[in-house]
Amino acid sequence: MADGTAPGPILEVQNLVYSFGGLRAVNGSTFSINTGGINALIGPNGAGKTTLINVVAGALKAESGTVRFNGTDITGWQSHRVALQGLIRTFQISRELGGMTVLENMLIPPPQQSGENIFNAMFRPALGHRQDKILVEKALARLDDFGLYDSRDQYARNLSGGQKRLLELARGVMAEPKLMVLDEPFAGVNPALIELLEGHLLKLRDSGITFVMVEHNLNVVERVCEHVVVMAEGRTLATGKLSELRKNEEVITAYLGGALTAHPKAAAVDAHVVGHAERAEPILRASGLTAGYSKVPVIQEVDVQAEPGKVVAIVGPNGAGKSTMLKSLFGLLRNSSGEVTLAGTEIGGWPAFRIARNGMAYVPQVINVFPNLSVFENLEMGGYTLKSGRQERVAEVLDIFPDLKTARAKKGGNLSGGQRNMLGMARALMLNPKVVLVDEPTAGLSPAYTSIVWEQILRVAGLGTAVVVVEQNVDLAVNHADWVYVLVAGRNRLEGPASEVGREDLPSIFLGGESPANLAAEPTVRSGSST
Repeated sequence: MADGTAPGPILEVQNLVYSFGGLRAVNGSTFSINTGGINALIGPNGAGKTTLINVVAGALKAESGTVRFNGTDITGWQSHRVALQGLIRTFQISRELGGMTVLENMLIPPPQQSGENIFNAMFRPALGHRQDKILVEKALARLDDFGLYDSRDQYARNLSGGQKRLLELARGVMAEPKLMVLDEPFAGVNPALIELLEGHLLKLRDSGITFVMVEHNLNVVERVCEHVVVMAEGRTLATGKLSELRKNEEVITAYLGGALTAHPKAAAVDAHVVGHAERAEPILRASGLTAGYSKVPVIQEVDVQAEPGKVVAIVGPNGAGKSTMLKSLFGLLRNSSGEVTLAGTEIGGWPAFRIARNGMAYVPQVINVFPNLSVFENLEMGGYTLKSGRQERVAEVLDIFPDLKTARAKKGGNLSGGQRNMLGMARALMLNPKVVLVDEPTAGLSPAYTSIVWEQILRVAGLGTAVVVVEQNVDLAVNHADWVYVLVAGRNRLEGPASEVGREDLPSIFLGGESPANLAAEPTVRSGSST
C-alpha cells in the first residue's frame, strides 16, 4: 500500500447474486478490498469474475446482496453514477472510440466538464474553453507518460493492439478514479508490453489509485498484486497472497477439477525417458498454427492432431488460447501462419461454411442452440443442407442422445445447460462430420450432468468421429480422453496419452511459477516419449 493511503476497505461485496436465466453466475460472493494496492480477482473459466465486476460497476443489477464503495451503498446504481463516484472499469477487449483521435478519446472521461452544461455552453463559453485547455494539457502529459504522445492525432482504430491496451488504461485514469477495475489487462499481451503495463500500474498505485484486476496470467498477479481473491462457481473460494493460495487444496481443485486426487504427481514417471506412444494416421492435423484477434497473436506455432474414433482434449490455464485454437481450426479466425489439413486436404484460409461442408463441425461454448426452436427443429437446422433423408437423420441422431429424444418437442431455450450442450453436439452430427470440435461442454454444469455430457462425447467418438474437446476440468480430460494437449501462454507446453499427462505436475503449470516468455522458449514435452 502506498504511504499516506487511508486504511480500511474501499470496496465491500456482500452475498452478491446474479443469474443469467437459470444459470447463477454469481452465487453469494463476499469479499472486501482495502484502499491502496493492486488486487487480483482470479478463478477458473466460468467462475463468474467478469459478471461480478459488471455488477459492481453498475452494468448489471444484482438480484440480491450489496456493494459498498468508499462506505456508500452503490447497489443497483447505474454505471455512469458509479463512475462519477470514482469507480472506473476497463474491458478485456479494448473499447476505444475508433473514429476519434487518441487525444479526443482522452478528453471524454474527465467528470464535471463545464462545456457539457447547456447554460455554460451558451452563456459562459469562456469557462468551458479554460477547462478544455487544462484538460488538453493534462491529457497530453498522460499520453506522454504512456508513450502515446506521438500518436495523439491518429485515429484510435489505427493503433496497434498493445497501444489500444495502453490507451484503455490511460483513458480510465483521466476519469480521476479512486478505484480502477481492470478486466484481463494482460490478455494477449507480449512480454515487453507486460513489463511496461506492470510499471504503469505500480506508478498509478503509488499515486493513490486502488486496483482490482481480473487476470489469468498468475505470474503477473504474483509480481504486482498484494491481495488475491479466488472465485469458483460464483462464490468466493479463498483470499490471500498468491504464494499461499497455490498450496490451497480447494484452489487447486477449482483449477484442475480434482486431478491431483485421481492422478498423483509424476515422481515415479519421467516424461523424458518413457517410450514413445504410437498414434494412428490423423484425420485432422494442424502444425505451426498462429492466430489471434486484430494484430495480437493468441496462439503461436501450435501443433495438434486428432484421429478417427479418438477423443483429444485441450487443457491449460485461463487465457492459454484453447478456444482460440478451435476457432482457428474451424476458419472463424484467419491464421497468420501454419497449416491445417482435414482428411489430407489443406483447409487453411477456407471460410467456416466450406470447412463444415467438408466434414468438420464446431460446437461453441455459448449460443450453441436456437432458443426459440424445438429440439427437433434445431436438429433439422443442423441438417439444412441435406438434400434428402433429413428427418431420418434426425431420428438417428436422437437415438444417440436419449435425453433429447424425450424432449424433442421442447424449445432449446427451455432446456437445462447440460441438455443445451448435448443439443449442440447432436446438431453438429447431423451432417455426419469426420471431426467435431467442442468448446468447454461442461462449463457451469452440475457433476451429474458433467458425467452425462462426457458419456455422450465418448459415444460420438465411438461412431468413428474424431472429437477435439476444450475442457476446463483437467480431471475429466485425463480420465476420458485418449490424448491430451496442455497449452500455456498460447503455445504447446505438454502432450501425451491422457493417463501419462495426468501424472505430471499440473499445478505448477496451471497456477504459475513460470513466465510466458520462458514457456515460449521451451520445447514441447511429450509425456510418454523420449527426448
